[in-house]
Amino acid sequence: MSIREQSIWVFALLVSMGIHATLLINNKPWLALDEGKPQRSTQTVTRMTFVQPPEPKPVVQETPKPKPPEPKPKPKPKPKPKPKPKPKPKPKPVKKPEPPPPEPVAEPQPAPPPVPVATQQPVIDDSAQRARAKEAYLARMMAHIESQKYYPRAARRRAIQGVIDVSFVLLDGGNIEGLTVKGGHKILRKATKKAVQKALPLPAPPGKIELPLHVSFGMEFTLQ
Repeated sequence: MSIREQSIWVFALLVSMGIHATLLINNKPWLALDEGKPQRSTQTVTRMTFVQPPEPKPVVQETPKPKPPEPKPKPKPKPKPKPKPKPKPKPKPVKKPEPPPPEPVAEPQPAPPPVPVATQQPVIDDSAQRARAKEAYLARMMAHIESQKYYPRAARRRAIQGVIDVSFVLLDGGNIEGLTVKGGHKILRKATKKAVQKALPLPAPPGKIELPLHVSFGMEFTLQ
């Protein structure tokens, strides 16, 4: 029992004794009663109950939790030692090749006489030349006939257009025979025939063109 609890019990005991003494003095049981008359005891009994005070709860002091140990710093990795460079192998001495023996000097011989080169003349294709001459002449002849072409007013008014097929046989001196015109409108056929007849005689063909020559082409009439 602690000192505090002992002092509480002593104080309660003293209070109880004082209360009992006061009651005994007030009742006076030991004094004589009045003349020959027994007095009725008026002593009252008082019950006192002492309630033991609750024991104080012990104060539990919280013990501070220990702090976790600080992590130790990781040691720095030691630098790896650099590998020592391997010594370069010493180059082997290269043997110099021995110079070849000098070759015997040959005596100069006279140069052979030059061989005459035969000059070749270009071969001219006569058929190709004739074909080119024929194309050039026909183009010149067609341009000459086109210069004589006219567009009839009736065909223009009625918006008649078309291509007229022309064919004839070319003779010496630029003359023709067997002129025929086909296709298209009759107004255009008539204009085509007149244009060919006005163009006569046609330009004379060169000597490389064989005559008589059959000629055929189309004369076009279009409104622009």
